[in-house]
Amino acid sequence: MSESLIPSVITDHPIIVSAHATSQGKNVFIWGTNGTYIALSWRIDENLQMTVKDMYRWLDIIIAEDETGTLSPTSMEYALFPVIVKPNVNWVLQYTIHREATSDALDHDSHERLRPGNYGIYKRGNGSRQESYTFFPKNTSFSGGHADVVSDFPDLPGLTPTIELQDTAFAHTEVCPFTGAEFSPRDRGKKIAVTWILPPYNRYLLFRSFEAYIQRSTLEIEVYEKPELMDPCMILSNCLVTTLEIIDLFWENKVAVDVDNGYKIVYFDQRTPNTPKFQERFSTVTYTDHDRDDFLRAHFDYSLLVNIIGGDARDDFLNSEPDRFADEMDLYGDPIDLNGDLPAEWATPIGQKVQEWLLAHQ
Repeated sequence: MSESLIPSVITDHPIIVSAHATSQGKNVFIWGTNGTYIALSWRIDENLQMTVKDMYRWLDIIIAEDETGTLSPTSMEYALFPVIVKPNVNWVLQYTIHREATSDALDHDSHERLRPGNYGIYKRGNGSRQESYTFFPKNTSFSGGHADVVSDFPDLPGLTPTIELQDTAFAHTEVCPFTGAEFSPRDRGKKIAVTWILPPYNRYLLFRSFEAYIQRSTLEIEVYEKPELMDPCMILSNCLVTTLEIIDLFWENKVAVDVDNGYKIVYFDQRTPNTPKFQERFSTVTYTDHDRDDFLRAHFDYSLLVNIIGGDARDDFLNSEPDRFADEMDLYGDPIDLNGDLPAEWATPIGQKVQEWLLAHQ
């Protein structure tokens, strides 16, 4: 498929998205097609380029990690098509999508560069609308989950690497794997530190949900009763030496390493002058470390769940809230003068979002 056949599918109308999607400057939107909504979204720019094949791989990860355990990449058999997005004239904060009859599905193995735009999830083969399903975002980062674990199990072993592991990790690390900056021994504990890639109590994340759902669910609970189950994670390969600032970002799942894309560093937030100067790829040790790669993959997969699920404007509200507001404000009656005196309800978060939507699509 030539690059010209993978267009930047930008609607003539600006798409009103969730607060999280706005804050991250997302510009790739994957739409559910049986019940139109943004299922997944993220941002690509000069710092994060990816291919169509990479996009499918990310979606496969999300499907494989689905918390219900009911989906798998093999059973879903989906394909992505470029779609045209227009505001739904009958329902506020909703859109309609249309796939041009002549458009082709994006090739699962295409190495063409992905462009910003709108893509719909359809059935592979016949291109009909894909059955509805819901991905459940991870509302808690590693950092938030760690705070809960420390509060509930303050004596749990392995909350931090042992001093012996820290000493060995420092001895084996001369530069920051994220920025390439050289470390100075005098910066230890002040600017740089050792942390876990995968918290040992999260060992269950090493098991794919659809492959070992029962084992994974059991392990998630049992580690607190049998701490020895965490031992396979309490090793040097699970240690990460970097700056205190990057440790915070890593534990907040704002930065991760895509091992299967040449160790590309993925920073999910928009970069600012204060963002660490990440290099393109994570600096690896000179030898292959499969255990470390597994830990990095588990962190990356979880980071996708935290960052790219959702993006729809309705994500910020309860299911019925937009429709209830529309009924109360009689949005489908006479035209509303948004420049006039409006009831106090228009100053609420839902009122402001609806006002933004109406102004964008007048």
